[in-house]
Amino acid sequence: MTMQLCDAIRDKNFDNIIQNLPQIMTIIISMIKIINIYYNKTKFRELFNSMAEDWKFLESRNELHILNEFTKNGSTLALFYRNVMIFITYLYDHCSMYNNFSIKNNSFRNFTISLWTIYDQEHFYILYVHLALSSCVIVLIIITVDSLYITIIYHACGLFAVCGSQVQNTAENNTIEKNGTDISSIGYEQFKQCIIMHYKTLQFYDVIEKCCRNMYLMQIGLNMAIVSVTAVEVIVFLDRPGEAIKATMYLIAQNFHLYLINLPGQTLLDQSLELADKIYDSDWYQIPTKVQKMLHLMQIRSNKPCILTAAGLYDMKIENYGATIKACMSYFTMFLSLRE
Repeated sequence: MTMQLCDAIRDKNFDNIIQNLPQIMTIIISMIKIINIYYNKTKFRELFNSMAEDWKFLESRNELHILNEFTKNGSTLALFYRNVMIFITYLYDHCSMYNNFSIKNNSFRNFTISLWTIYDQEHFYILYVHLALSSCVIVLIIITVDSLYITIIYHACGLFAVCGSQVQNTAENNTIEKNGTDISSIGYEQFKQCIIMHYKTLQFYDVIEKCCRNMYLMQIGLNMAIVSVTAVEVIVFLDRPGEAIKATMYLIAQNFHLYLINLPGQTLLDQSLELADKIYDSDWYQIPTKVQKMLHLMQIRSNKPCILTAAGLYDMKIENYGATIKACMSYFTMFLSLRE
């Protein structure tokens, strides 16, 4: 495939360039994901250990149901994502089979992949199985790493929800009378645990951000290029329905992938901001001033959203996903004009 791209660039064959470029960039994305996991393996080990400790700690405090709810939501989203991507890959491979192979007068139609024209028709099945397995491996790498990130990010969302619940319950159980001046040492310790829990959650978020910020930057850039080029491919091959359908499925898969890597960041953003609202909605005005100051500091930090970024240049949220699609359409028109 790389050789085909080089030949197309040398021959200045625009149609062959856009036909091979998206697949190569997808391979690069899968490599980036694997390299990022390997490069940040120490941080990931830290995240896994922290997740295990959180489950044990919250289970002992009977607050595990909140974290469990977000974990289930993350698992459901990851499962849906995997199923959709595998289904699209299945359709894509079968379209390649039926689009490039037909028997008419005991002969094969011209293959659209130049590698296949090098070999005799007897090698068709071998090459097809090789390409199908290669595409499956690439997709499995992508969806496995993305599912891992979804699980970790939704765990962080659950921790923010637990923090909010702890603050509200603790404030409700430790209110004082109008002329009161203090609360019990047990109540003060409970507020202290709320602050500690919030601090640990912020540390967990910081590790996630460090693990994925550079990967997200490369992913977003490559995804934008793939979506733009694949959209051009759909237009170019409108006179060849089989190729147009394949390109359309590829375009849908890349758009879905781009959406799914933004969605967990949006959920994390919402939960981190919701913590400030929960602190404000609690009975903070009925607790001692000393504890109010603690919650005030916690609320100030909560007003600063915890959001995942692509190296600080792009915020991972749904609003930016829409802006990215608009940008892709601009590049799409630019590529079309270059072809003309």
